[in-house]
Amino acid sequence: MKKKSSFILSFITCLFLISIQMPDAQAATTVDGANYAPYYFHDVYNHVADFMEFDDYEVTRNYPADEAKIYQFNFDNNATNTVYVYQIQEDGIYELAYFPHENPTVDYRNHSDSTDSYQSLILPRSLTTGEVFYQGYNQDEPVLVVDILDSFTHLDTAYQNVVVLEKKIDNYTYITYLAPHTGIILENKVSDDGQFNITGSIINRVGEF
Repeated sequence: MKKKSSFILSFITCLFLISIQMPDAQAATTVDGANYAPYYFHDVYNHVADFMEFDDYEVTRNYPADEAKIYQFNFDNNATNTVYVYQIQEDGIYELAYFPHENPTVDYRNHSDSTDSYQSLILPRSLTTGEVFYQGYNQDEPVLVVDILDSFTHLDTAYQNVVVLEKKIDNYTYITYLAPHTGIILENKVSDDGQFNITGSIINRVGEF
């Protein structure tokens, strides 16, 4: 009887050791960041925002990607505008330059600020749940890939393989949801004290690349 009990105990222990060495069935999903490039896939993106001075804002892709996959878009919140130049590179999507209060119809893709080596990573090409990468021209803004959701419904629209990012700056947490072949669909800016929760949501897209 004693030998049988020992055998059962050994068997259970063995199963336990096997189980903790087996790979997690819910292993992190990895997706290509190029499929989530912000403001790359459509000509115009209309947004509505809550708790902002100017609720509605529009992003217009003035210059689609060229042979080097450099593209330009303009963010306009009805009070001011900023022109951005982005590029899809082998290892990620980079912001090459930005131009506040400039004419969005001017092509800045060959501007000296856009062609120097000073760049900011926006998204790595490989996005994996739990990964941390660094944004900012000084690479000083850590961003966590919180999750890659199988499905996510926002404003009655269903999206698949939605990437959720989280970034902390000062007393605010920024949470961004990105969908493949769309880019950013939802952004939240939440203060640590919970008094501010600013939300920007995409409500319409016009034209395709």
